[in-house]
Amino acid sequence: MNVLVSFLIFAFGIFFMLYGADRFVSGGSALAAYYRISPLLIGMTVVAFGTSFPEFAASFVGALRGKTDISMGNVVGSNICNLGLVLGAAALTRPITVQAGLIRQEIPFVLVLSVLTWAMARNHRLDRPEGFLLSLLFVLFLWYCVAAAKRDQGEVPADVSRIEVTSLASSTAKILFGLVALFLGADLMIRSAVVVAEKFGVTQAVIGLTLVALGTSLPELVTSLVAIKKGEGDIGLGNILGSNIFNILFVLGATASIHPIPSSPQFFRIDLPVMIGFTAILLPIAKTQMRISRAEGAFLLLGYGGYLLLLARTGT
Repeated sequence: MNVLVSFLIFAFGIFFMLYGADRFVSGGSALAAYYRISPLLIGMTVVAFGTSFPEFAASFVGALRGKTDISMGNVVGSNICNLGLVLGAAALTRPITVQAGLIRQEIPFVLVLSVLTWAMARNHRLDRPEGFLLSLLFVLFLWYCVAAAKRDQGEVPADVSRIEVTSLASSTAKILFGLVALFLGADLMIRSAVVVAEKFGVTQAVIGLTLVALGTSLPELVTSLVAIKKGEGDIGLGNILGSNIFNILFVLGATASIHPIPSSPQFFRIDLPVMIGFTAILLPIAKTQMRISRAEGAFLLLGYGGYLLLLARTGT
C-alpha cells in the first residue's frame, strides 16, 4: 500500500467516523426522548458501552487466549486519554455545562473506582476475586442506571422536550448504523496511519504510544466532539464518564474473572496515579461555575501531552 492510497483511506476513515458519530448521537438523543429520560443517562450507558466496545473486545479476546498483559494498559491508557485528550478537546471546541448531580455522584464514583483499581494492583496483578468484585459493582451500576431511568420517566427533562421523538426501531437503527460506521472509520484511520508512519521510519514504540493508544479512544473522541457541536453536551460528557466506568468495571472485571491480569511496578507507580490525578482534578474543574471552560480544556490537553512525554522518557 503506497502513501497516496494510505492518505485516501485515512480520509475515508475520517468521513465514516464523523458520519457515524452524527448518526450515533442522533440515535442516542432520540432514544432519550422516546423513553423520556435524560440524554446524560443515555450517554453514560448506551453511548458509553458502544464506544467502549474496542477496549472490551481487545481485552476479552486476549483473556480467552491467556494474553492479558495488555489489558490493564488498554483500560487505564484509554481512561487517561478520555479525561485528558477527549474531554480537553471537547471543552476546547465548546464549553461544557456540568450538572450538579455529576459533581455529587458520577465524578466521585469514577474517582473511587480509579483508587480501587490502584489498590487492587498493589501486588502487581488483578486476580479472579477482584475481577468478580468489579463485575458485581458493574451489575450494581446498571441497577442504579435503570432505577434512575424509571425515576426520570415521571416527567420530561428539559433537555429532552426539544428533541424530536422518533420510533424505537428508528432510534435503534441509527445507533447501530452509527456504531458500525464509527468503528469502520476508526479501523481505516489507524491502519492507514500506521502504514504512513512506518513509511517515514517512525518506530513501532512511538506508533504504539500514539496511534494505537489513540485508536481505542477515537470513538469516544469523535462521538463527544460531535455531541458537543450538536448541543448535546450531556451525551458527550456522559459518554466520557460512562466509558471510564465501563472500562474499569466491565472490561477489567470480565477480563480478570477469566484470567488474572498482570501489572508492572512502573505501571502501579506512574500510570494508575496519573489516571487518579486526572479524575481528581476534574472535580474542582467541573465545580468552577458548573462548566468546563475552553481554558480548562486546554489545561487537560496540556496535561495529557505531559503524560505522553513522561511515557516516552520512562519507556512504560
